[in-house]
Amino acid sequence: METAIQPKESRSIVSLLPSLAEWQIMREEAGMVLKSGFLPAAYKTPEQVIAVILTGRELGIPTMQALRGITIIQQTPSLKPELMLALCYQRIPGFKGWFKESTADKATFVCERPGVPPFENTFSMEDAKAAGLAEKASWKQYGRNLLRWRSVANGLHILCPDVVVGLYTPEELGANTNADGEVIEGMFS
Repeated sequence: METAIQPKESRSIVSLLPSLAEWQIMREEAGMVLKSGFLPAAYKTPEQVIAVILTGRELGIPTMQALRGITIIQQTPSLKPELMLALCYQRIPGFKGWFKESTADKATFVCERPGVPPFENTFSMEDAKAAGLAEKASWKQYGRNLLRWRSVANGLHILCPDVVVGLYTPEELGANTNADGEVIEGMFS
């Protein structure tokens, strides 16, 4: 039995815009969260925080989840691969994902959604070398983890474009990341 994916209700841009009162609250909230020390050091201004909150709002992602999983790289929003995967599990009934293989040389991620054959994506150290990634310090330190997350993101771009909506990972946009996909250099640059 096929499970039909229900289309999301279309919203106009006006419905996404905050009211004046919401803008004021969002600005205060952004300033407070910024002062809390909970955000990566790359966040310098309330306006940067608000830009990420608005991006999350557009994607239906709660504020703190957006601030942890969305980064701005070269003036472009990006999603951490963990957030991409979480959104697929949340938004696609019956979605499944697993690693078929994960070694120091390559990672193969398999994902499937109802009514579609499973999709398998492999990302290898050879791919990392060809992309100019393998020489980065994070790849030398955490290559196995980064192979896994790159295989996840690549697979989700193919099988779940409706969920990842054409957004790339921070690393795909040129940021340096650690093993957990946290941006260590390049955010807001």
